[in-house]
Amino acid sequence: MAAKISPMMGMLAMKVRAYPPDRRKRDIDNIQKPLLDALEKGRAFYNDCQIKHLTTVMKEPVKYGKTIVTIRAMGSK
Repeated sequence: MAAKISPMMGMLAMKVRAYPPDRRKRDIDNIQKPLLDALEKGRAFYNDCQIKHLTTVMKEPVKYGKTIVTIRAMGSK
């Protein structure tokens, strides 16, 4: 049985590190909205308006691509 995880509450900071699968040109802002919507639907947090600080970094390509997301409560390290 999977553990139940509660959505994060309060003001949040999120860091996104995107590693594309190849060197094609991509707009960094096209990563943010679908990712925020998916995390909200997946219940990582209640509403994407909770994200008060958002950093997105486009890294070097890696095979198959990947995205690493870190979310923390504002005021915590």
